[in-house]
Amino acid sequence: MRPSRARAIDEWARSEISYSSDSIDAERNFVKAKLIRGFLAVLAGAFVAIAAAQLLKGHPLDYAVSEGLLWAVISATIFTVARAYRLRKGQYCAVCGDLPSAAPVDGKHAASAPRP
Repeated sequence: MRPSRARAIDEWARSEISYSSDSIDAERNFVKAKLIRGFLAVLAGAFVAIAAAQLLKGHPLDYAVSEGLLWAVISATIFTVARAYRLRKGQYCAVCGDLPSAAPVDGKHAASAPRP
């Protein structure tokens, strides 16, 4: 092989490797962003629900806010760790909207779940 051709192949291989690395980094950033958004959504929802429940029980506002914040952080952390574990293992969550799109079975109709 001529040196110029070998150099061209090496440059092409390096560009392919860097492209692969960039796409992997972009995918990791996307997953991190998805986990952070999920954490914040669960944190906000749990805080509102728990603080409202404490207020309905007749507890003072400062106690309701502190309990709501404490248990919201605990529940959001557990949810996020479990979700990260499932994503890493390749198990998708239907509730979270992580399901991959269904490919058409026969080219005309999408696959559907079996009916009971």
